[in-house]
Formats: sequence, C-alpha cells, structure tokens
Amino acid sequence: MVGTKIYANVGASNNSDFIEAAREASRQSLEGLKDPKVVIVFSTIHYEKNLKEMLVEIKKIIGAPIVGATGAAILTPKRIYSRGIGILCISGDLDVGVGVGKNSRTDSVNAGKQAVKMALENLGDSSYKNKYGIAFPSGMKFPDIPGMKSMMKMGISKAMFPMLSNFMAMKGTGPARYEEVLSGMVEASEGKIPIFGGGAFDDFKGIKNFQFLNEEVHHDSVVFLLISSNAKTKTAYKHGLKPTGKKMKITKARGNFAFQINGKPAWQALKEIYSIAPELENKWKSNPVLMTIYNIPAEKDADGNYWLVTPLCVIGDAILFARNVEEKTLYLCQGKGEEILKAAKDVAIEATKELNPFFSLVFSPVPRVMAMTEKIDVERQYIKEVLVDTPFLGLYCCASETFLPEKAFLKCLNETICLCSFGQ
Repeated sequence: MVGTKIYANVGASNNSDFIEAAREASRQSLEGLKDPKVVIVFSTIHYEKNLKEMLVEIKKIIGAPIVGATGAAILTPKRIYSRGIGILCISGDLDVGVGVGKNSRTDSVNAGKQAVKMALENLGDSSYKNKYGIAFPSGMKFPDIPGMKSMMKMGISKAMFPMLSNFMAMKGTGPARYEEVLSGMVEASEGKIPIFGGGAFDDFKGIKNFQFLNEEVHHDSVVFLLISSNAKTKTAYKHGLKPTGKKMKITKARGNFAFQINGKPAWQALKEIYSIAPELENKWKSNPVLMTIYNIPAEKDADGNYWLVTPLCVIGDAILFARNVEEKTLYLCQGKGEEILKAAKDVAIEATKELNPFFSLVFSPVPRVMAMTEKIDVERQYIKEVLVDTPFLGLYCCASETFLPEKAFLKCLNETICLCSFGQ
C-alpha cells in the first residue's frame, strides 16, 4: 500500500567556515529523519566562492538530490539569517525528479521546458497520485554594460531598444523573464502540475545569483524539483497594498521599457505622478525600487486583483519595469509597514486552511525587507504563530511565481509573499 506520510526538518548555520556551515545545517536537518528523499538548500551570497564545496559536503552527509538557490536572507522557524545557509530535508512517502534548464534569459521558454522534461525523466514511474513542482529560476540582475551610465543620463530611443535588450540578455542581465520561463514549464507539464517558486538573488545588489542542482552551481538557469506523493498542496500569496485611485496609462512601450506615460516622456510623467521634488530626483533615479516600496504601480486583472509592477531603473526618460508594460494601465497601490507585514500571517493562515501541513516553503521578495527594515523578524513571528511546529524554510528572493492549474493562474508576483504548504 502506498503511504501518505511526509516528514521534514530544518537546519541552518551562519558559521563563517563554509564546510562547518554545511555540516552544521545538514546534521540539524537530518535529526529524526530516515532515508531522506530530497534536500532544499538556500544560501546567502557570502559563500559564493565555495558554493560547490558546500553542496558536495551536504551531498556527502545527506546523500539525497539537492535543489536550491541563493538569496538575500534565509527564513527559518527560529530566526532570520542575513548571512548563512538553510536546509529543508524531506523524507517519507514521496518520489522526486530534478532538472535544470539553461539560458533562462536568452531562451526563457525553452529553459522552462528543458527543466521540467529533465525532472519528469528523472522521476520516472511513480505510484503516487499527485505531482507538484518547485522552481528556482535566476532572478533580476541589473545591467553592467559599457556606456550604461551615459545611457541612463541621455536616454535610449526605440531604435536602440532591441540592441540594449538583446545585449542585456546575452550578458545574463536585465529582467528575469519569470513568466516566460514559467509558461515553458506549464507547457512541458501539459498544464497539469501546480508550480511554485522564487527567483534567486544576492545581497540586495542585484548583480549575481546562483541556482543549485545536486553538486553543481548554475547561473542564468532554472532548477526544477518535481515531487510525486499523495500529499496535497495549498498556495497563498499577498502583498498587503491597496489601490489609491491614481492610475497611469503606458502610452508607448516595448516589452518592459516604458517610453511614454500618459502621453508624456515616462520619467517626466513619473515625476508628476509621484510629486518628486527636484532634490530627490537623483535618489529616485538611482533606486526606484526603494522609492516606491509603499506606493507601487500595479496591473489590474479581470477579477479585480492588483499585481504589482515594480519600476526597476530609469534610463534617460525611459523606465524599465519588472514586467511587460505594453498597452497597460497601471494603478498605484499603497500600504503601510504593518499592512505589508500582516500579509505574512494572512498567507500562512490561507495556505494551511483545511490542511494538516507536513512542511511549508516561503518566498518573500527583497523589497519587502526594504519596506520592513528592522521589523523584518515580525514577518517570521507571524508565520511561526500560524505554523507552530510545522517545519518551514524561506528565501528572501527576487520575486515569487506561481501556476495553479485549477485557476489557470500563472503569475510572477513582485513584492508579494508566497507560501505553499504540503500536507493532508
């Protein structure tokens, strides 16, 4: 008879010695578990030069397939690690398959397909009835291109856009193209498998990030974990911001680049919409993500939901957004610190409703950290208050993403905390 029980445990360490960190976290995660089936590893970028050696050590101790990624911080039941490694070790009645798709910026859809196909092949035949996927794609990397500073001052024309966009992708920089990667995954899985995940990131700089598959470290890729079991999953997501009534119409754009808003040059229009004082213009241009964390543009769907569309950088009079903004009307959504924090509690409640969880995974995008600053541990406390003794591991990531077959819901979720529980 096929069983229904899954067991999990979390280990973590911030030891400055990378081998000791790997050993400490691995041994903690193994406590009380037998025959581990898969290991999810989250690490901050501080171990960048020794990530492969860490993975080798984890594999040597635990012996199960490894998936994971780097992030800005690690969320565990006991604390948040701004430097460290976190491990979720899973055992019990489940089968797993793992895969990787490369070139997630230059060939996004095929990267998603490749990762899922490889995982399906790796899984093989399974006697369990349910399947669900966890994705770890490469996150946003701000472009470091010769002459970029001059372009940011002077601007870019529509004629220059294809060259700049292609050059960023070839260099492995620019927007992460999550929804294209996710659409490839959905196609390869015939739209039958729920998928949940978060984009890899670094220490808030947005320069480099890495994905893990077994003992290998990847970049500009998507790693995919496919779990087959009799367990159920429940996913919840929320950002905590509400519409203000203000809106902006993108009147000229190509992809993620907006050239005009409300019929005016994009930067000029943004200054008017946000009432940006002249003395704050340079601050806005250098970090629009930070400057809009409490008042973010959002796209409204047919059901009245608002999905945040973060402005990433200003290049002359053009603005690079986190998502495609062609022919879009964006609505300003506003929230206070407590409303943003409480979203964590709300998703934990929703993702465990009518479910006895075995374990949970959390992806919380880094702008939430910017918004909460020193109160960030309240997010962990809210989640712990709901999950109590359920093991959970979280990554402060670039963005979260979700595909839910029953709702035909496929989204990249900017500034939106996402929590998925696995249980019965």
